[in-house]
Amino acid sequence: MQAYTVELEAELSMLKEENCRLKQIQLLAALENGEEEQQAKKQQKRNMRKFGFASYIKMDLGLLNFRTWFKI
Repeated sequence: MQAYTVELEAELSMLKEENCRLKQIQLLAALENGEEEQQAKKQQKRNMRKFGFASYIKMDLGLLNFRTWFKI
């Protein structure tokens, strides 16, 4: 019985380590996603300055229509 308990404790320890590793991966992915969103917002601001607000809105609406038509 004691050997079984030791085996279970070792398995529990392994699972805790793996859980910690997976949480770190999840956190890194969330940080990367946040950075991508920030980059997209910066690009939108650049496009508005470069093309003017009205032209930018037309481009954005065109992209929305494109996505609707092609189910993207």
